[in-house]
Amino acid sequence: MSGTQKTRENARALFTRHLRLLAAGRVRDWVELFDEDGALEIGFCPPGLPWRYAGHRELHEYPRYLRQHANSRFSPPAFHDTEDPELVIAEYHSRGVAATTRRAFTQTYLSVARTKKSRIVLLRDFWNPLVVLDAFGAPAEPRGRRAA
Repeated sequence: MSGTQKTRENARALFTRHLRLLAAGRVRDWVELFDEDGALEIGFCPPGLPWRYAGHRELHEYPRYLRQHANSRFSPPAFHDTEDPELVIAEYHSRGVAATTRRAFTQTYLSVARTKKSRIVLLRDFWNPLVVLDAFGAPAEPRGRRAA
């Protein structure tokens, strides 16, 4: 196996571990997958929720929030090759239940992860906020574009 292929496989394994730890609620272990200054960005974040979590301190808040509001399980990701072996593009799904309404939901994700030295430097998650709003019984009100 070439060095490039090994780097690619390590990046994909890191991403898969991210999903397993997130679903298991292992917050401390999940945060340790990120570089100290690593960040998670939610591409189509519902209004009123943080769209970016940067650094280990903020990253601790994301899975805690998820576990309070939903119980989800992720499918194995389908990976797409890139020229850069440290860049991961993955498609996957989740099935979950909203804690407040007990409504089941299925979500489709596209994630883009930048890794370096076996750590996540930047993870961008894209998913449909309307699925989440419906599951939680929240109205899907149009809002102005958020500032980046």
